[in-house]
Amino acid sequence: MENINKFSFYRIWLLIKRNATMNMKTWIIGIGALNGLVIIVSLLQPHDAGVTQQINEIAYAWLIYIFIGGYIITSKTYNELHTPASGQFFLTLPATNGEKLLAHWFLTSVLFLLVANIALFTGLFFSSMLAAIIYGSQIDLFNPFSTANIRLMGFYMVSQSPFLLGAIYFRKNNFLKTLLCVFAVVMLISIWTAFTVWLFFDVTDFTMFIDTVNQGFDGLNINLLPTAAKVIYWGVVTPFFLTVSYFALKEREI
Repeated sequence: MENINKFSFYRIWLLIKRNATMNMKTWIIGIGALNGLVIIVSLLQPHDAGVTQQINEIAYAWLIYIFIGGYIITSKTYNELHTPASGQFFLTLPATNGEKLLAHWFLTSVLFLLVANIALFTGLFFSSMLAAIIYGSQIDLFNPFSTANIRLMGFYMVSQSPFLLGAIYFRKNNFLKTLLCVFAVVMLISIWTAFTVWLFFDVTDFTMFIDTVNQGFDGLNINLLPTAAKVIYWGVVTPFFLTVSYFALKEREI
């Protein structure tokens, strides 16, 4: 028991392999469907002979569906926990709650993005090859390491974390319930911000509010609110939801 209570990267790796094996069939079907749709839709786009396809623009449009698919996969990642028979087995796995959480998070964030980008690159490559053969257009390749794509991947990793908490907390309809909660929180924050601006600053234009706040920091050459929002979003949101998810998982064990 003492060894189990010690953090182990090897156990995390074993949990990742276990979870990946259990969901491999679903992932393969999803990847096949994505690649098929990418090829079909790309070939239906107008092509000019000798002109390069705008592969990156097509890819960014498809990333929306990848994001939605990732959120749904994340929301279902703890379905095993909510089934009485398999839930008892999951809770008694020889690993700590932190290891179980990190394994699920790594699988549904880092590994999912890796697989999704490989699938998208492959689908766009074949679509570009077929377009070159059929229409005579030039071959273009999707660059998953572009600055825009890396930023989108970072956005996914942050925005995915609430759905991991929802996967643990909600027993049914995890995706829809989490989406509803996220929408409700965003609306409450927007209403609270608008009310605060109106009450304390007597301005109705949010741009005027930002200018008013920044005027109080004459020595700082920064835009205070956007900078604070970026720090909170990139540095606080994911650790916060992972921490809450850990305690939610620990509570389920009790």
